[in-house]
Amino acid sequence: MSYKYHRSKAVIDCVSDVLKTSFQNHQKQDQQLFLHWRKIVGDDFASMASPQKLSRGKGALNCLILGTQTGASTVMLQHLSTQLIETINGYFGYKYVDRLQFEPAKRVDLPKPYKRPALPLPRVEFLKVKDTLDQVHDSDLKDVLCRLGKTLDKRST
Repeated sequence: MSYKYHRSKAVIDCVSDVLKTSFQNHQKQDQQLFLHWRKIVGDDFASMASPQKLSRGKGALNCLILGTQTGASTVMLQHLSTQLIETINGYFGYKYVDRLQFEPAKRVDLPKPYKRPALPLPRVEFLKVKDTLDQVHDSDLKDVLCRLGKTLDKRST
């Protein structure tokens, strides 16, 4: 006869799934705040400040750190901080942010997109365009189109 001994589980093992779920929800909401910032606060506020960090303090006080573009926008946002907090909390449906803190934004210079140079027209295509221009009767329009073609040709070389 074999006896199975059942070892009692620690409490942390029983509630770990519940805790994981609750922490994942916080992370998802934090991601929503950062990803949908413009949608949450509107274009006016979003052009002046962007969220940098959400710090959770003691007693579940959440402080949102905003990076501001200029000193003038910092003063304006400090003046309107209660309205901004209400807007953020209204989006989430509960008291998500308790206070705001402002600091200069960390400027990130994005690389300029690669601009592929335009290819010059082959001789055959150039002759077709010239023939088309010969059909234009208005001399002013013909001059403008000719200058446009020369400008485009200079850019492509």
